[in-house]
Amino acid sequence: MRLIASASFSPPVAAWLERGNHHNISGRRVFVIDTPAVSAGAASHADGGARAEEPRASSVGSRAPLLVLHGFPGSSYDWQQTLVELSQTRRVVLFDFPGFGFSDKPERYSYSLFEQTDVVEALCERLGLVRPHVVAHDMGVSVACELVARRQRKLLKGDLASLMIMSAGVYDDLAKITTSQKVLLTPIGAAFGGLGIGAVFRQQIARTLMRPVESEQVDAMWEQILYLDGHKRLSQVASYLRERTRFEDRWISALRTSENLPLHLLWGNRDPTSTIEIAERLAHQIPGTELTRLFRVGHFPPIEAPAETANAITSWLDRVESAEAARNPPNAKQPAPAQPPAQPESRAASASEKDPSARTASTLH
Repeated sequence: MRLIASASFSPPVAAWLERGNHHNISGRRVFVIDTPAVSAGAASHADGGARAEEPRASSVGSRAPLLVLHGFPGSSYDWQQTLVELSQTRRVVLFDFPGFGFSDKPERYSYSLFEQTDVVEALCERLGLVRPHVVAHDMGVSVACELVARRQRKLLKGDLASLMIMSAGVYDDLAKITTSQKVLLTPIGAAFGGLGIGAVFRQQIARTLMRPVESEQVDAMWEQILYLDGHKRLSQVASYLRERTRFEDRWISALRTSENLPLHLLWGNRDPTSTIEIAERLAHQIPGTELTRLFRVGHFPPIEAPAETANAITSWLDRVESAEAARNPPNAKQPAPAQPPAQPESRAASASEKDPSARTASTLH
């Protein structure tokens, strides 16, 4: 179902709209891009480079799908530069949370992280995602943590194959929200958001980026915020920050005590809002969790470093599935997955970079 005229958007945004469809989830239209796997052969990197074919844990048809949960204030479009690589060998599902992108933005809606989690569960049921891998960024991480909390309590309808967390302020004492976010949480927040000042938005986003990004990418983000008067909902949507603080113990505890759920952290080592110290604390508090640092990357890895981000994700998923396949040979009973063995420490960025703090897949204890 598509009820939006793509001609009303810039060409890149209109093309993104044309790739997806709307699903009715609990009476709300949710925009979804459901991409099937391209092939089982050699994959192409988002930067055009070829990757040699590697042994696969299973055929394309049997590989668990990937579900991506975007952050604030973006949308599924944040991931458009990674989609070709991510979908080479598995189905990939991207969607816009209510209040974001091309999904509905009703005034009478709580925008609670718990309701957003309900949307994820309903969408998974609608699309037949029984046990997906989940990659979550920013606000999406809080939703993923609630999925894990429900899983622990046997309340999740399906299961999770693995979880990758990216750039999220899960520890309130270490998170550094932007000036605009602070204003949105005040009594004048609704009026401030309602002004729809694109210059202020672009300035705030620019401060979270550590690598050059095409202006069209940020323009596309703002363009989708304006759709359906989304700028007038920013103060409501930003209230997730209060919930993130209020339920920190619930969600950190869920991550720390989850069983048979491979967990990986992917972080820009220069993220000015969800600082690298957050990732380091998580890695220390959750035994066996790996942390991949991306050099000279800020808060938006899929925008700032799409090729590196996609490669880190696909490499992680390959390892998770290879480890599971090794434990569960054909015709064997299928136990739940365990954390895959850590890779030898290696660099996540180009060899020309000299930042000694950037390491990839280093297991911290």
